[in-house]
Amino acid sequence: MALTVKKKIKELHPQVKVIILTQFDEPVLIVHLVALGADGFLLKDSSPNELEKAIATVIQGGQYFTELVHEMNIPEII
Repeated sequence: MALTVKKKIKELHPQVKVIILTQFDEPVLIVHLVALGADGFLLKDSSPNELEKAIATVIQGGQYFTELVHEMNIPEII
């Protein structure tokens, strides 16, 4: 369901920034979300400071992915 909502948001309002907050850390899911236009990806156990950093980064036009995502070495994100 969340993927459908995310896709619809970007279709109707491409300027809207979307940060995914989830408990799932599967690489295939992360790649799919990035392909749909996710601007950021955090796990639900991320600290409030990391969430704040992600929001600030995305507001400034960047993308933010939790350190775990970088450790996965997913080519689509590197």
